[in-house]
Amino acid sequence: MSTTRRPSRRSLFGAALAATGAGVVSRFGNASAAAVAAPSLPTLHLDRYTFSSGDSSRRGRGDQSVLRGVLRTADGEEVGEIFASALTMPGPVTDDSPRTARMEMHNIHLREGTLIGMGTTFARDDVPNVYTIIAGTGRYAAARGAYTFDDNPTVARPEGTATITFDLAGPGAGVA
Repeated sequence: MSTTRRPSRRSLFGAALAATGAGVVSRFGNASAAAVAAPSLPTLHLDRYTFSSGDSSRRGRGDQSVLRGVLRTADGEEVGEIFASALTMPGPVTDDSPRTARMEMHNIHLREGTLIGMGTTFARDDVPNVYTIIAGTGRYAAARGAYTFDDNPTVARPEGTATITFDLAGPGAGVA
């Protein structure tokens, strides 16, 4: 009697994790190579944008909102766009928790590649909106680090111009 045994989902998942882990080790294993250059991006300014949050002007628990906007340098040069998606979290866990916490994903599309960032946003002046770089493409493929999105228009009614300020590490992540 012959049997054909198919691999279980668990074993396939384990193999995929092992392969991914090997890729991560090969990519980040040489810390001295990654430390060669500390690239930088200029502060970017959100110029024009469109924003949507469903049928209501007030976000509620579980509501998704999206934003698309033009990014410019301080000199006014258009360098790309930002695409953002936010999910409003349930109400506060404690009495002193921010009441409008949202989880956001950003796709920062620039001329020579894209940065993908993720973070939690609060509509409070005393809590900075810091996002983690989770991936990049093109010139930014090796970039890692964080950025702040000050005066994020999806958080509160900003005064002045919304800005994105980067704190990146990894070779080749600068802007030409």
